[in-house]
Amino acid sequence: MIVPMKKLSVIAIADHREETLHQLQELGLLHVRPVEKPATATAADAAERVRTAQRALALVETAAHEHAATPPAHEDAAGDGATLVDRVLAMEAERAALKEKHTQLTQRLADLAVWGEFDPRRVGDLAAAGITVKLYVCTPQQMPEPPDGCAFEEVERTGHRVAFVAMSREPFTLPIPEIALPDAPPSALAAQAEDAAGAIARLTGGLAALNARAAAIRAHITQLENDAARARARDALAGVGTLVCLQGFCPVEAVPALERAAAAHGWGVLVEDPAPGDDVPTLIRNPRWLRPIEVVFNFIDTFPGYTEKDISGVFYLFMSIFYAMLIGDAGYGMLYLAILLAIHVKLGRRAPTQVFTLLYVFNVTCIIWGALTGSYFGIKLPATSFLNNLIVLNPADTPMMMKLCFVIAAVHMTIAHGWNAVQMMNSWRGAAEASWILVLWGAYFLANTLLLGKPFPPVMYWVSGGGIVLALVFSGTLVRPLELLQFPFKVINFFGDTVSYLRLFAVGMASAAIAQAFNALAAGVDLPLALRIPLVLVLLVGGHALNMVLGPLSVLVHGLRLNVLEFSSHLGQEWTGVKYDPLRRR
Repeated sequence: MIVPMKKLSVIAIADHREETLHQLQELGLLHVRPVEKPATATAADAAERVRTAQRALALVETAAHEHAATPPAHEDAAGDGATLVDRVLAMEAERAALKEKHTQLTQRLADLAVWGEFDPRRVGDLAAAGITVKLYVCTPQQMPEPPDGCAFEEVERTGHRVAFVAMSREPFTLPIPEIALPDAPPSALAAQAEDAAGAIARLTGGLAALNARAAAIRAHITQLENDAARARARDALAGVGTLVCLQGFCPVEAVPALERAAAAHGWGVLVEDPAPGDDVPTLIRNPRWLRPIEVVFNFIDTFPGYTEKDISGVFYLFMSIFYAMLIGDAGYGMLYLAILLAIHVKLGRRAPTQVFTLLYVFNVTCIIWGALTGSYFGIKLPATSFLNNLIVLNPADTPMMMKLCFVIAAVHMTIAHGWNAVQMMNSWRGAAEASWILVLWGAYFLANTLLLGKPFPPVMYWVSGGGIVLALVFSGTLVRPLELLQFPFKVINFFGDTVSYLRLFAVGMASAAIAQAFNALAAGVDLPLALRIPLVLVLLVGGHALNMVLGPLSVLVHGLRLNVLEFSSHLGQEWTGVKYDPLRRR
């Protein structure tokens, strides 16, 4: 259920604005919206400070993970969270500079390795004595002829490159790039690289040691997040003389609490109903059994608009069905369930209840579907197996499975138009939505005819044709030329959306085909037993693991699409909502 909201304007003395923001944050009820364009960048600055502190926390946690096998170096970890963040960032800046230096030295040493150990100062001494010495590396095809008076000494020759020294008593140039001499002997560069690596290791150990104060950094991040929330509210303030006004939304039942706070702190409060066009936040409050599906909405960060419909119940039901059909195997469902149980036991009370409840429901549904279709890791069940008694659907019966997808499509989209018709009852638009249901079932029978070769029922000519005419009349399309031009495509879209549900069968069939293919490969291995067993295990584990990784991805792509696109487009749902997020202390 989408909770009804009220629009509130809170008026306070300008000199007390910080105190007012703190008190509203403690109250935690008002979803703030800007009254006028902010004149400062305080919210952006506060958000940047949060990101900086989060980066510091990530650095010490990563360093601690890298040093998990060895005790980290000792590091004085005194100071508050802000001091620790500054120290971490300074150490990271120094470490980054050393890493760059180490990379440059390592690359330089690799380039000079072919020349062995030498002192570049000796080359300078030879130049002072009138002898020019230069180093070159090129391909055999690029090898030039030595100029007059110049001698070449090859140091290395392979099929891909030639490294040589060119020497002459006269100045000379060659048509290939010259290798620049280092500032110090390679051994000295190697010592510098080793020193840099040691310094990097010490700094990493120091960062790992600071992980012992990670709790202080987290507390500092929480404080910065609270400051950032107040900064956003401060930027949303509008000033009029000695007064400031903060506007926002809160649930209807929370209005009395805000009015009591206003009376206690001397604020002025104006309570109004949201006006058309207001960007009202959406707060969904579902019964306990329906709350797990909110995990999906939070995951995709998509919410219905305030004036739209809460489809949580329908979404939950059909998402469970789609999950079962797209995974399509009871064996996989049991494995997912076992993995979930193991993780749940390991996490204990830290386990997010709604996430695990949702995944339990999905995988139990998958097991039921797999039992009804006789699908267990792509294995053909023996004729005498008791599991055969549970089978009521044959996944190998393509026409039957396609027809089932069409039935699901018709029922799913009928719910959308029926919902609209009930909400718009006693209006022409409600009659148009009811007419679209007739068109929808005409598209269902047309899909059966075109794709399955079933005869089109004669009565449906009248039913679907009448639905098209009624929808044309009741929707008011006849008096709107642009919509009239689009009307044929809207009718055709019913057929396209119905056929779109075939993805449930197609993806499930592909998953079963992959499982059967790897089973067949494993069964066909003809090697000595010592070699056959490991190869068969690799084929079976690898093939089914691939299926178990691809399965949830297909649910995210196809299952969400059918709910958020096909169903929602017929419902008129645009998912324009902004989640209710009041100014509150975290």
